[in-house]
Amino acid sequence: MTRGGVDTADHTLTSISAGQAPLLRYAAEPDQFEVLHADSTPLGLFEQMQIDEPRRFVMSQGDVFAVISDGIFESADPNGEEFGMDRAMEVIRRNRHATASEILSQIRDAVEEFTRGAPAADDRTIIMIKRV
Repeated sequence: MTRGGVDTADHTLTSISAGQAPLLRYAAEPDQFEVLHADSTPLGLFEQMQIDEPRRFVMSQGDVFAVISDGIFESADPNGEEFGMDRAMEVIRRNRHATASEILSQIRDAVEEFTRGAPAADDRTIIMIKRV
């Protein structure tokens, strides 16, 4: 589960990732990714669990924050090779000037092409946030 909020007044994004990982943060300047790991174990595994304070990011113009399910990363081609995180990051970088919706569509299209239309073995969920 990932939970977060966006404050448009100060251009910040706040995120807690309970088991959902990796999250991808693309900084337009200097054109680099930060791979964020889960803050804690997945919700529901333990009756009591410690969750760290939410991470807070300042989103500069062109920055992208992506929550992508493992069903995208683990989508396989006919030879069993997985789409992977590097391909997802390359699609984001290549489409960095597009809207969040367009980047999301480009990732979906790239997965569809990579898997040659094979049915999904898991959910293929993407949440894409971009500061314009």
